[in-house]
Amino acid sequence: MGELNIYLSAVVFSGILSLVLSIFAIYKISASPGGFYFILATLFTALYAFAHTFRLSSSSFEDIQSWLNVEYIFIPFIPLFILFMCVRYVGLKIPSWLFQMLCVLPVVTVLMKQTSHLHSYFYASVSLDNGGPFAVLDLVPGPWFYVHSIFIFFCLLCSVLILLRQLQNVSSKYRVPTLIMAAGICIPILSGILHIFNIQPTGLDLAPVFLAVSFLFHGFALVMFPFFLVAPIARDRVFENMKEPVIVLNKSDMIIDFTRPMQKLVPGLSDDSIGKAADIVLADSPYFLKIIYQEKEEDFTWETEDTNYHFNPRFSSIYDRNNKDVGKIVTLIDVTARVEIEKELKELATIDSLTMLLNKAAFIERANEANRTLSRKGGYVSMIMFDIDFFKEVNDTFGHEAGDRALRNVALTARDNLRASDIIGRFGGEEFIICLPNVPLKTAVKIAENLRRKIAESSISIKDQSVSVTSSFGVASTYTAAGTLPPPLCPIAEQADQALYKAKSRGRNCVQSNLQLAPSRQTEKKRNLF
Repeated sequence: MGELNIYLSAVVFSGILSLVLSIFAIYKISASPGGFYFILATLFTALYAFAHTFRLSSSSFEDIQSWLNVEYIFIPFIPLFILFMCVRYVGLKIPSWLFQMLCVLPVVTVLMKQTSHLHSYFYASVSLDNGGPFAVLDLVPGPWFYVHSIFIFFCLLCSVLILLRQLQNVSSKYRVPTLIMAAGICIPILSGILHIFNIQPTGLDLAPVFLAVSFLFHGFALVMFPFFLVAPIARDRVFENMKEPVIVLNKSDMIIDFTRPMQKLVPGLSDDSIGKAADIVLADSPYFLKIIYQEKEEDFTWETEDTNYHFNPRFSSIYDRNNKDVGKIVTLIDVTARVEIEKELKELATIDSLTMLLNKAAFIERANEANRTLSRKGGYVSMIMFDIDFFKEVNDTFGHEAGDRALRNVALTARDNLRASDIIGRFGGEEFIICLPNVPLKTAVKIAENLRRKIAESSISIKDQSVSVTSSFGVASTYTAAGTLPPPLCPIAEQADQALYKAKSRGRNCVQSNLQLAPSRQTEKKRNLF
């Protein structure tokens, strides 16, 4: 009886273990691929183990037979549920006719067993053997018993093959849990082999213990690897081939999955990141982490060592079968091409197409921005207005195409002789304007004089004839104290414009500053420049 008690304890423990796994699965994976059949398989195994315990504890022939009948209410369905679990896990779909046929066989087995005393198709004979340390049934298999046994091996073997076949098509993060599942299914196959060759102890059925150990493997995979909490393997193949950076998070912002393009953006992202908190794995990408938490679908720039990408994040909620929000999918749509085009269009909208300098509106915006920046530290800001002398004569003599070439030559010469921080634009017609941040009047006059000389020295070839032009310059300047409101640029530009008129009245091809203006000239009516 000591041997029986040890075995009974093992079976009871196996039943409790299977029941605990079933309850755990109800709360954790009931809506996940294969989760429903995992629950049914573990529950039926627990009930089978408990019925087997009562059968071994019984002494009368009638009680032992009754509990054996109870066992066979659950036994035929366990391998079928394991098969369905694996099929759902890999994302396959069983045709409805095959599904119905597979479900019919266990039902027929249950009916055959319950009515076996009438036809002997399941067991040819059943008798009580009291020759051992405890009473057991002496069972002689009938024809349907062999059909039942073949069906069990068919389901379990197909389950293993389905899992192993997928190993070559999945990413490494799915291989370990898949192998654990396959190894767990091999355990009840081993139990069946031992039973067929009568290697197990006389009268004892080791199947409940082996099944419990099998589901212990599945339970380990379930706890250690979130394989029931991610997409099934068939979806994984699609997921892995996605070109967009995608990351999947659960409600606790733990990383569930990601695509290869996302891994390229976040070098620290690896298979080991699955199951870890996003704020830990994405610690080196704080801006992206902020976007994930705020869920703002607005363009942002991702800077890398090689290049900069522009993305528009999209957020999709994940719902289970009960319509419960269980996580979210973050997809980064690459909008780099659109952003670059918009940037180019914006730049084109600010550029004068003939001279490739800033147009009037863009110049005013840039100059005001530079003026506001300068006012924080204080300093001078100077303005230069200049135009081409006798430009109408160039057009009348050589034609408008030649005039356009002359304009481009003057613009290019002026731009190439300014600092990168200086701002130059075409103000209209043959007139140009320059803003010189942090440049006092004396220096601005020298810059204007240098530009005047460079323009006069340059020339263009028109009809085999060298043509050069001159320009007149007006310069004005003002000072901004640190921390004060910047003075408006319009009065400075007006003073530079008045100085330009003074230069023209002096014979052109010269530079005049606002300090050289006569008081009467400074009070004359000014044109609206800005």
